[in-house]
Amino acid sequence: TDAGTLITFVGPVAKRSSVQPAQQVFLPPTTAKQLAMLLRKQLLSYEAELGAITITNKMYEQIGIAPEDWPRPPGKEGPL
Repeated sequence: TDAGTLITFVGPVAKRSSVQPAQQVFLPPTTAKQLAMLLRKQLLSYEAELGAITITNKMYEQIGIAPEDWPRPPGKEGPL
């Protein structure tokens, strides 16, 4: 099989009991890396301007990243 990343998007759940079907997109490794780099650039820019977005330690555990592995925006101090 081809290497790559499969991303699943789930739409908002309606107030009714029905759920929107999930949409899946396959990205080749280079495209997945480019997307991750662009998202990181935008997030760091946002945080540099408006302050860090905090997430819980449980969220870090769920995604397998330690808080110290995620850099703080330039010039910003304090908790992530």
